[in-house]
Amino acid sequence: QGYLYRAIWGNVQIGNNSLTTDCNPWRYAWIQLINQIAIIFSLGLLYPWANIRLYRYKVQSLIVTFVDDPQQLINQAQHDYQAIGEEIADVFDLDISL
Repeated sequence: QGYLYRAIWGNVQIGNNSLTTDCNPWRYAWIQLINQIAIIFSLGLLYPWANIRLYRYKVQSLIVTFVDDPQQLINQAQHDYQAIGEEIADVFDLDISL
């Protein structure tokens, strides 16, 4: 999963802006292994802790490089309501027909 995460986020571009990640797949796997061991030995009580630990590593490894004005990107997204709705429908796998 670490390689997949790095491949996906390493190639994202929005206009002239880009997202990259310095996620180490071995570190990612190590965190996953320790999380699974902690969940098993705690009988599932450390599940929220494990998820937060993994998400924190993912977020800390993301690097956002802005070339364009960030406010301009937000304005473009707010004016195109259909695109936002379509993407949300795709994420949640909803069938919205008009």
